[in-house]
Amino acid sequence: MEALRKLGLFFTLALAWPAPPATAQTARPAPPALTWKPIENCVLRVDDRPAKLWEVYLVPKKKNLVLVQLGSRFLQLDTEAREIYEIAPEALERKGRDLIEKPDSGPPADSGNRAAARDASKGPAQGGQRQRGRREPLPSAEWTERDAGRARIIRLRLTAEGRRLEVQLPIDPDLRKFY
Repeated sequence: MEALRKLGLFFTLALAWPAPPATAQTARPAPPALTWKPIENCVLRVDDRPAKLWEVYLVPKKKNLVLVQLGSRFLQLDTEAREIYEIAPEALERKGRDLIEKPDSGPPADSGNRAAARDASKGPAQGGQRQRGRREPLPSAEWTERDAGRARIIRLRLTAEGRRLEVQLPIDPDLRKFY
């Protein structure tokens, strides 16, 4: 009998306990700033010709993100989502040879949820709220990515400009099997 009384008290307290409101959203912490490291021994070609003033950067932990600097223009390639974004030079800060991207200046952090990112980047008249740091990807096509021996080759075409871009990144050999 006592067990039933305790069980009834438990359910009474559980029902009386205030539940969090369904509309409350938890605040997400700001994503950390990306640190871009320059890559040595890479090749950049624009329209099948070598570029004149250029540099290529990678984020050490994210192999799908590539930053290409063409003169004063910065293009961020996301090979996983097959999207390309233009980054304003003001959004990058130079520290030595590295570039640090401010966290509120990048493309949507959740590139896997592109539909939600597109809805969030629409203006209020289109049904969404514009958020700081959101950008639309540049129109691109003909993405190919392959490993060619000691290089990873990324090719794409910027459709609005009619330019072909090819980036050849060196692949470091995996020496773990020799230890």
